[in-house]
Amino acid sequence: MVLEGAIRRSKLDESSFSGYERAIFDPRTMKRGRLDTLLAGANVHLRDAEISSVFARILRLDEYVVARVRARTGHIVWRPSARSGRHRFAVVFVARGRMAIGADGSRHVASGEAILMPFPEQTAITLGTSSPVEAIAFAFETDAVQPFDLTPETVGALHPSSSVFQASYSLLRALIDSSSPEQGESTAAMRSLLKGSARALVRAARVPSRSLWEDAIEIITDQHTDSGLDARRIADQLNVSTSTLYRAFADRPRGVAEELRHQRALTAARSLAEEENIPVSRLSRQPGFGSASTLRRALKALNDPA
Repeated sequence: MVLEGAIRRSKLDESSFSGYERAIFDPRTMKRGRLDTLLAGANVHLRDAEISSVFARILRLDEYVVARVRARTGHIVWRPSARSGRHRFAVVFVARGRMAIGADGSRHVASGEAILMPFPEQTAITLGTSSPVEAIAFAFETDAVQPFDLTPETVGALHPSSSVFQASYSLLRALIDSSSPEQGESTAAMRSLLKGSARALVRAARVPSRSLWEDAIEIITDQHTDSGLDARRIADQLNVSTSTLYRAFADRPRGVAEELRHQRALTAARSLAEEENIPVSRLSRQPGFGSASTLRRALKALNDPA
């Protein structure tokens, strides 16, 4: 039996994943016609189907997909995205059994372990097992964890004893098992939690010795809402001089201050999209801007980079 999960973009929206969906695949309670309809609607296909051996709960929220799967034997294949130039990431937590993971099945994960793997856009993600298994898979694309772009050579292990491992597993398990939330604030909060978990998992899985620029970008991305964050504080956290920090940004599109303003402008733009009538004072304060005029200049630069 092969279970193929294809995450594809609709003809109406070729640019990104969009929307919120939950689905339960349970052959014990669903008729075959309904199963086929559900599978087709979710772009999931069964070949050599022993349908009764698979149970899955699936949550999709924009570019994030979480699935809790139980199966006797078989393979789960995540097909490449329709968009080119993208890497995709899959984090797999194995609660029971043992899985072979990767295009060639060369990586193995046993019960109580987890692995994060990046995949080029033309490579299918394959999870295989020859014995009963239960796992939670968390998939997302590059946009969720920018500016980090991992390769198989720069990914280390996710340690089961780490707080990131335990917190992420608990969060994903709770989200996939919970009832459907209302649209609006609940899904916005869920998306924020998924993004935070994705970034934390990527950070935890990375092999050390990144570039100074990557380290600085991580600090800016995570702390830019602190209005006191500046080049000096970033340099202090990295244990380098400000001149060394500036040199790390010299050949980048934006300098340190420009990157700070850019990240704050992105946060302000997201807040404005979520709450159209948000007061200017709060819109300025939340992303870390010191004044409304600074906010306006940053938003103008964001919308008109030229």
